[in-house]
Amino acid sequence: VVFTKNRVLFKDFSIFAGNSEFSLKGVIPKAENDSLTALFRDWELSNFDIITKPMNIDFDGIINGSLDLSLKNDNPTLVSNINIKNLGLNKVYLGDASILNTWDNSSNSIFIKSSIVRKGNAGEGEVFKADGYYHPTKETDNLDIDVSFNRFKLKTFEPFLSAFVNDMEGTTSGDLSIRGSIKKPIITGNADMQRAGMRVVYLNTKYSFSNSIDFVEN
Repeated sequence: VVFTKNRVLFKDFSIFAGNSEFSLKGVIPKAENDSLTALFRDWELSNFDIITKPMNIDFDGIINGSLDLSLKNDNPTLVSNINIKNLGLNKVYLGDASILNTWDNSSNSIFIKSSIVRKGNAGEGEVFKADGYYHPTKETDNLDIDVSFNRFKLKTFEPFLSAFVNDMEGTTSGDLSIRGSIKKPIITGNADMQRAGMRVVYLNTKYSFSNSIDFVEN
């Protein structure tokens, strides 16, 4: 690892733990031609807890694949081919995840195709899906992504809201459209809450509900 005034360079940087490996190569992007590549082989996501837990994020699972981070017109650009076995977020099991971001030369955009499939005793089903495009060379209207989720566990979000609510339970299903830009995203769609419940910290009172929430553009 080489540190200079404005740059951090990784050259053949690798961490091994038994049969698993995490490696970095390149430069943390600060300019147009900078890029940083990360490679994972049977790597435990919980190894990153020391970085993510201060942000109330706790990942679990085994990750394989690669990702490449760069800049286009000062916008972050991520190209990846990642698979995560037994993905967990904040101690909630989600399923097996696939995260594919590929560069499309014809439209100067990144094609996004991600999903999470949960397996259980009754079979398997897709609990999360995101498809669309991100145009890093555009200043505005650079997001065109559709997201759907099915019986996604609300407990997953509790660490982010712990100052206001706890004892979250139930699931949510719906479809969202993400447009606009990274700096000013526009989210529209709806989310149905199924057997939802949570305790409001300030009132120390638990509420249960099954409502639909509509997201509309301001």
